[in-house]
Amino acid sequence: MLIKTKEITAPKGWALKLYRAPIFLYRIGLGGLLGKRFILLNHVGRKSGSIHRAVLEVVRYDPGLNEFVIASGFGERSQWYKNLMLNPQIQIQAGWDQHCVMATRIPPVEAELEMIDYGHRNPKAASMVAGLIGYTHSGSDGDLRGLSKIVPLIKLVITSSN
Repeated sequence: MLIKTKEITAPKGWALKLYRAPIFLYRIGLGGLLGKRFILLNHVGRKSGSIHRAVLEVVRYDPGLNEFVIASGFGERSQWYKNLMLNPQIQIQAGWDQHCVMATRIPPVEAELEMIDYGHRNPKAASMVAGLIGYTHSGSDGDLRGLSKIVPLIKLVITSSN
C-alpha cells in the first residue's frame, strides 16, 4: 500500500544545487552523455517570461510516436510544471538532439497505465521516486496507480527537430 512517510518540499540550498547539477553538463555541451533517459527542458517563466531549465528523467520515450513522457515528482507545485501548463510549446534536448515539443498532461486512466508500465520496467527507480517525494510502496499495480495520482505525467510530442 502506498504510504505517506514524510512531508516533502521542493529542494533548497545544496539539495537544489545537486538537483540542478546535470544542467551544467548541457551547458558545457555534454548533455548528450545522459542519453534519452534524461531531457533538458527549456520552459518559459509564467510571471517573468524568462527561459528556465530543468533536467528530468524520461518515464518513456517512443521514437515511433515521436513522444516523451515525463513526470513532475513534486506534483503540481513544481515551478517547471506550472510554467509548462501555461506555456506548453517548448524546446527540449534529449541526448544530442534538440526538439520543439508540445506538452499536455496525460489523463488519469492513461497516467495509471504509464506509471504501472514504468514501475514494471524500472522497479528500483519507481521506488526511489516514491521515496524522494515521501512515500513508500510495495511496487504493486495498486500502489503505482496511487503514485500516478500524486505525480502528474506529461506527454511531450515532438513538433520539429533542430
